[in-house]
Amino acid sequence: KISIFSIILFGVLALSSCNKDEEKVVINPNAGVLTAPTSGTSWVLTENDTVAKQFTWTASEFGFQASVTYDVQIAKAGTSFADSRSLGGGNMVYSSEMSVNSLNKIVQGFLSDPKVAEAVDCEIRVKATVSENYDPIYSAVSTVTITPYIKAIIISPIYLLGDATTVGWSNADALEMPHLADGKFAIVASLSGVAGTYIKFIADLGAWAPQWGTDANGTTAAGNLVYRPTESNPDPASIPAFDVAGDYRIIADTFNLTYEVSPVTSELYMLGDGTTAGWDNTAPLQMEKVSPGIFKIVTPLGGDGLFLKFITTIGAWAPQYGTDASGTSMEGNLVFRPDETASDPSAIPCPSAAGEYTVTVNLATMTYSIE
Repeated sequence: KISIFSIILFGVLALSSCNKDEEKVVINPNAGVLTAPTSGTSWVLTENDTVAKQFTWTASEFGFQASVTYDVQIAKAGTSFADSRSLGGGNMVYSSEMSVNSLNKIVQGFLSDPKVAEAVDCEIRVKATVSENYDPIYSAVSTVTITPYIKAIIISPIYLLGDATTVGWSNADALEMPHLADGKFAIVASLSGVAGTYIKFIADLGAWAPQWGTDANGTTAAGNLVYRPTESNPDPASIPAFDVAGDYRIIADTFNLTYEVSPVTSELYMLGDGTTAGWDNTAPLQMEKVSPGIFKIVTPLGGDGLFLKFITTIGAWAPQYGTDASGTSMEGNLVFRPDETASDPSAIPCPSAAGEYTVTVNLATMTYSIE
């Protein structure tokens, strides 16, 4: 009897324990509703549209009082949100907005060919979470058709100016930035290092539009570009400049609307078994700085089967510049080795005939030439 009673008691206690555990995890969720945009909405995005797209939803309930965080998610239809992107959200908020430009970049990523505009069926839902102890809940999915615009790739030069540069804000004297590829431009420019100074980009000398600035998140090193197509559009914020004087490589990607700024050397040296310096990094050949980022030297080079490289600091193997597999004895791309933890780039082949040559390095375009 004692044995039977013990078994019965154990069963009751176990059941009670299970019920208590279930009370900790079982909730009565009620997902909110995405109220805008509604399913079936169709948007055709245009580059000049400055009115942000709005997203609204109702509150989700987890069956108890909780602080709920929302995230509006978008994905290409039929992907089960495997590669979803965020359209905004926040804690205990029921609306968000996104600029047309930002939304366009997301949807353009859903295109089979990012350079060919076509309507994309997208799915949008609202994710609600309270903590990692509870599974998130999702609103019903709304299907929205969005046609992004494709920005024309600018291949004419654009120009750099600003009070951090040597030309100031004179749009007639702005500094030309060569086109690299696919709407990307680069220049090495001397920046003043004065705190509170800025830069921008313009498309035409003497005109303030088209123009590129940045948004509130832009930093001295990188950020988004904000395009101003005409002077009737709002003036974008200027890009803050580094507060250390020096030469900087500045890249403006007008297709993807991003920019990058990084310091570059003001001195460059050449060495290698094809040079008179050999591979002695304590006695390399100093190159003449023609302008920011442009270096040149006229010197004898050894001949076939011999090589050269460039270093920035006497006695150190990094930073260093070599080339890639396509580099020849006449010209090629530069490959940068920032420190000795990075892989050693290939050495640059010397011309097959020994003689005197002019070697030019361009750190803006990251190329070299030998002639």
